[in-house]
Amino acid sequence: MKFFYKLLLVVASFIGILMFSTPKCMAAGLSINSVPDKTNVETTKVWTIKFNQAVDKNTINRSNIYIKDSYGNIFNDFNVQLQQDNKSVTVSPLRPYAAGQTYSLEINNNVKAQNGGAIISPVTMKFTTASNSSASADCTIVIDAGNGGSDFGVVSPEGTKEKDINLSVAKKVGNYLTGKGIKVIYTRSDDSYVDLNTRRNIANSSNANAYISIQCNTAGYTSTGVETYYLNGNSSDVNLANNVQNAVASATGLINRGVKPSDSVNELNGINIPCIKIPMAFLSNPSDESYLLNNQDAIALGISNGVLNALKSKKSGHTIAIDAGHGGPDPGAIGVTGVNEKDVNLSIALKVGELLSQNNINVVYTRTDDNVPWSNGTSSDLKHRSDIANNAKADYFVCIHNNSFTSPNAYGTETLYQTSSSASKKLAQAIQDALVGELSSSDRGIKDGDWLYISHHNNMPTVLTEVGFLTNPTEESNLNNSSYQARAADAIAKGILSFLKSL
Repeated sequence: MKFFYKLLLVVASFIGILMFSTPKCMAAGLSINSVPDKTNVETTKVWTIKFNQAVDKNTINRSNIYIKDSYGNIFNDFNVQLQQDNKSVTVSPLRPYAAGQTYSLEINNNVKAQNGGAIISPVTMKFTTASNSSASADCTIVIDAGNGGSDFGVVSPEGTKEKDINLSVAKKVGNYLTGKGIKVIYTRSDDSYVDLNTRRNIANSSNANAYISIQCNTAGYTSTGVETYYLNGNSSDVNLANNVQNAVASATGLINRGVKPSDSVNELNGINIPCIKIPMAFLSNPSDESYLLNNQDAIALGISNGVLNALKSKKSGHTIAIDAGHGGPDPGAIGVTGVNEKDVNLSIALKVGELLSQNNINVVYTRTDDNVPWSNGTSSDLKHRSDIANNAKADYFVCIHNNSFTSPNAYGTETLYQTSSSASKKLAQAIQDALVGELSSSDRGIKDGDWLYISHHNNMPTVLTEVGFLTNPTEESNLNNSSYQARAADAIAKGILSFLKSL
């Protein structure tokens, strides 16, 4: 009998050694949050797939991630791009989907994590595009490809000329917009030199709805990201700039440097229609240069989507800045099982923005992904957020966070407001009531938020809501669930809309 027990112990030890020495047994499974089917989707929609860990770039391709129509036919005209965080993948159509049709976005089990772990199960998301909208009827856009001819614009250390990038992207934007029934006028359609006065005359005689000047940026070799300029004093310019900036940042994954108001922009001065200048990325940065050369379809799609959003919007006149707390090197609170607050905040914030946009509210984001231009632990983080909202002339600022405490027993929802602003208090109460009602969370009430940096540096009524406690095991589990996040976002959006209706 003793021999039997010794033999059993040896076998068990051998199995244990085998298990812990096999790399694939240690590799966590690759997954994404559950993705509900979508309806009323834009025909130029860019999808962002977020995995739970870094992905093997060699498995990200159109054979493993693909789109089918309702008949099972492959939709071939799309790009798949792994983003800088190595966890996010964008799927961008190279031409619009058919209006009013159902498609499926599918991820097969050949997609793998960097550590070799296989995807837990294949994923399929169905989406149905919106029917043809008359919002673009009788609309005209002037597209300005910066530089040209003897004016090379910025020339990168590798010899890439800005004029060529500008023209290539401009033509792609024109093709997208033409496909949506919009009339397009170019300031140049080939490599010819056109002076600013001639471009200005084309714009002012066009009777167009908007003027989009497409450019590249330059600075130090580490400068990166996309930004959009508009002239002070025109709310239509602000709306156009915000829509294009947010759409490009979302479609490309480039760092969102925000919108920049100015009293003078050479390419825009003297133009009498809504106009913006969008420097797409930095030719002085090798990484940005590579993106400009290899991802022009994604950039053009983002610009087009932004223009379409601006044209279609019959806005209420309100602009809401949505701020997803933390981000980049700053994870925020860490949950009891390691959930990062920054990820939960962003997921909820993007859903809130989408819901508000569907209700004809102008939305400005302080960040749309985890690529941020600030460093951890510096005031530049909060200043950047305030600058985005202030420059966009947002009417209200809603900051989305989640809480933490030394005790795991702390739980519930609370919302902070500026005591000097009756509007801030009223908005905070509307959001608080909606969250508590939807989530059945403990009501911790609305509280004095005057100590917050944003309370003193924002030019508009500001609130900060703490949806729940990541240090509470039950609430962390809820907050890490995509359905719960969607419910929280729905509640915040309803609170904002209820507040706006009461004005």
